[in-house]
Amino acid sequence: MEEENQLTALASGTVLNNRFTITDVIGSGGLSIIYRARDRYTGQYVALKECAPYGMVLRKDDGSLRLLEAEYQEAMESALDGMNKEIEVVRTMTDRGVSGVPQYVDSFSANYTVYLAMTEVVGRDLHYWASSYRQAGQHFPEKMVISILMGTLGILEQMHQLEYYHCDVKPSNIIIDDSGRIFLIDFGAVRTEEDQHFSVQVSPGYTPVEMYPSHRAHIGPWSDVYMLATLFYNILTGRVPEPANERAQKDRTPRLSTDPSLAGIYSPALLNSLDKAMAVEPSQRYTTAEIWMEDFTTRSRGPQLISGGARRAPVSRPVTSSAPLRKTKQGSPAEEKKAGWVRYAILAAGVIACLVYVYVL
Repeated sequence: MEEENQLTALASGTVLNNRFTITDVIGSGGLSIIYRARDRYTGQYVALKECAPYGMVLRKDDGSLRLLEAEYQEAMESALDGMNKEIEVVRTMTDRGVSGVPQYVDSFSANYTVYLAMTEVVGRDLHYWASSYRQAGQHFPEKMVISILMGTLGILEQMHQLEYYHCDVKPSNIIIDDSGRIFLIDFGAVRTEEDQHFSVQVSPGYTPVEMYPSHRAHIGPWSDVYMLATLFYNILTGRVPEPANERAQKDRTPRLSTDPSLAGIYSPALLNSLDKAMAVEPSQRYTTAEIWMEDFTTRSRGPQLISGGARRAPVSRPVTSSAPLRKTKQGSPAEEKKAGWVRYAILAAGVIACLVYVYVL
């Protein structure tokens, strides 16, 4: 009888599907283990995701999985269904040309579970960058905030066009690679119009009210909008917003636009747009990622609301002449005085000539 072990990762050098050779482990979560593996067909490295729910399965000597208890059968089937749904989402986004997400490479069944191979995204996640600035006692730079915000919204908009809602937008799922490109990863929580509230996991402070069991309402693009806004709320302030179900009863979460500690560090356009995006009531938020992007662009170009009045952005006026502008040459004070007397004498002579002409007539 083969000896059974606790759930451990597959060993380096393991070959799966006669194609992928595992080199090391990238990470693991409650439902999966993610490996780095070399694709024998292309020579490239991929991210290989294995459905392996922690606490429900054991790893046998041959690498296969078995249930820890028979009573976990239904939960395991649910995890496998979720993995197959993620495979469908990643494959569809790849086929439809969605950028900023890992691309589908392959999927297969082995070891009594399911695997998904995707292009590997190499970089640091947003949690790393936010922690680095916080530990250094520095504010996260606004230009970087805006770049990551706009990049993530662009990816979400592409997903929303396919009626996919990420539903797990958090710092560890936003990656910035070495060239500065933004990527959104992990599509295990994606919801569609058909499976609105299937096994939704609540993260207090970041999950919108419509995803709470006691407040369930329609999930849509506005749900990802809320999650992204609360994520940046935490990065800018270091605070976690109140849970949305509590905010729905009485909202005590301070607005970013009225936080004196942020004044002069971040623009009113950014703070006001984040406030709107994390409104408790879905109808008060931006209804799509695209509308948020458009509104932020308008806010940043137009009047900026600040305490004590309004500040307008500088207005650039077009030059109507194609000739280059010339600066008038200035003379010395003595020369300017002499020129003034000359102009006065000419004017006086003109007046006298006119008077004489009138008198003669």
